[in-house]
Amino acid sequence: MQPSPAAWLARVALLAAAYVVLGRFSLSVSQESHIVTIAIFAPEGAALAAVLLFGWRVWPGVFAGQLALAVISGLPWMPALAIAGVNSMEAILAWALFRRLGLSSALRAPRDVIGLLLLIAFVLQPFSALGGHAALLASHVITPDNLPSSLFAWWFGNVMGQFLLAPTLLVLHREWRASMAAGWLATAVVFLALTGTLMALMPDNNLAMMLTLTVPLVVVLALNTSLSHALVATTAIAVAALAATRLGLGPFASGRWEDIANLNVFMLSQLFSALVTGMLNEERNRLRQHSWESQKQQMLGTLVGGIAHHLNNALTPILGNIELAGFRLPEDDEEIRPLLDRAREGCLSAADLVKQLLVFSGRDFTSRKEPMNLNQAVSDVTNFLRQTSDPDIEFSIRIAEAPLTIMGDLNHIERVTLNLLHNAMEATAGLPRRVIHVELNRAPADSLRGIPGLTPGQPHARLRIRDNGRGIPDADRARIFDPFFTTKDIGEGTGLGLSFARAVIREHGGVILVESEEGEGASLVVYLPLIARPS
Repeated sequence: MQPSPAAWLARVALLAAAYVVLGRFSLSVSQESHIVTIAIFAPEGAALAAVLLFGWRVWPGVFAGQLALAVISGLPWMPALAIAGVNSMEAILAWALFRRLGLSSALRAPRDVIGLLLLIAFVLQPFSALGGHAALLASHVITPDNLPSSLFAWWFGNVMGQFLLAPTLLVLHREWRASMAAGWLATAVVFLALTGTLMALMPDNNLAMMLTLTVPLVVVLALNTSLSHALVATTAIAVAALAATRLGLGPFASGRWEDIANLNVFMLSQLFSALVTGMLNEERNRLRQHSWESQKQQMLGTLVGGIAHHLNNALTPILGNIELAGFRLPEDDEEIRPLLDRAREGCLSAADLVKQLLVFSGRDFTSRKEPMNLNQAVSDVTNFLRQTSDPDIEFSIRIAEAPLTIMGDLNHIERVTLNLLHNAMEATAGLPRRVIHVELNRAPADSLRGIPGLTPGQPHARLRIRDNGRGIPDADRARIFDPFFTTKDIGEGTGLGLSFARAVIREHGGVILVESEEGEGASLVVYLPLIARPS
């Protein structure tokens, strides 16, 4: 969804301002040829994160920020314009290559992190360094004699800026929740104070000692909290180290080229320690959680299936006897027949419950799959509910025009869609404004990374049903797919709707996920594998 012109302009302006501020801070530590620095060039990391999160259209922010930074730093207008253009093209190139390679900006998988770092080191920064230095040479800002050292300084400083800041901003954006902010702030304050103290006390030429005192702390933090906390700590260490060096404190403050390089090595070691340890820890936790979920569902399925079969065996003779009793009553009986009718309705309701239990357990899934148009199925159910439900509910419907064909059971898919829409309607009950968003499209390749249960490389449809309700509390989010779990009052629901939905989606080769923040609504997202459209 494209942002409004005001939102786009705000992003561009914020990016340009951040570029200038971060650039001035970086150049204050070490500066060669006006805008070339071997120290961390932080604005490049902010620009890369912005373009991967918000798209290539924010490139004017990179252009304006780089142009202003170059002019403020004393560079003539012509090379300043040329370098601003080069860095803008670098941002667009990063966005295009990231999408082309199918990488996810959420950095959920090791492949995404490794791909990002390789792109930075071997594509983006060689492009930027060569293009920028062509402009500096043409304008006689530098001479061919100092070209090799200046090229290396540009490449190394920009690589360090993107290595350090881009993964941090991308992971923080992925994990952003109000409840996490306090922990991140505390982590930043602790590591700022710690690094500042070490820099003030540490004598010259003591890179090894600085690494020994800080890297183990980052590793322990990554193992015991999260990757985001470790990256926040790494950024705090870098900020403190740069500020102390600028003030003439610590082992890197001599101003020599070698000491600035050692400063970068110090921060690069922190970053790799955080990334490697944090990614391995996340992968371990993800596999552990997936294994536990599979075992739990298998145990629940076995238990529920056994209970359902016993209930089914008990209901069959009850229904049969009710029918026989009805045949023996006179047609005009007004005393016993209403009682039998209510008993029959109760048995049929229980039989429907048993059917849902058997579907959940996987023991009795009588689906009839055939190629079906998912667009039409979702559209029919949504339009039916929009016409028959409370007129106060606003439906926002965005369904892809291109047909999304799946191999599925139409009745089951329509029932799942109906269940999810009913949940969204109930979540908004009592609100002054009730809004339900229904979006169906072909899932972008990068959105499928790191989702267990999906077939790698296969195209999927994505159905997202989002409400503006009260959201799902953290304590309930992990349980909403469990059978019989409900937050409704007694008698208002069985707690089987979402269990049934997940069983159906899994049987169709897909997955269903929940995205919610308490107080900010909830989204239920369904991924289903697509097939070639039948001729």
